[in-house]
Amino acid sequence: MLYIWKRLYTSKTPDGKIRVSDGGLIAMHEPLTPADVYEICDKNNLEYDLKDESDDLPLDCEIYKIVDRLHFCDAVLAIMKASMDARDIWG
Repeated sequence: MLYIWKRLYTSKTPDGKIRVSDGGLIAMHEPLTPADVYEICDKNNLEYDLKDESDDLPLDCEIYKIVDRLHFCDAVLAIMKASMDARDIWG
């Protein structure tokens, strides 16, 4: 796993694609609800792995995108935008 830009992690999937992830840090450090996560991921075309649907904070939720090498930079940018959107929700 490679650590990039304070909140991004990358790993290679078995089929050779790249998984770009926040490692669960966005939801851990921002007071997000599951609805906030759905909205942020939908807006930035990202996927999420929400461990449970409760509103108990902090959420155990990883935000990620699996891409081929050609779209790696787009995935990194999308995760960075998601982090900024999470901060904007709570000011």
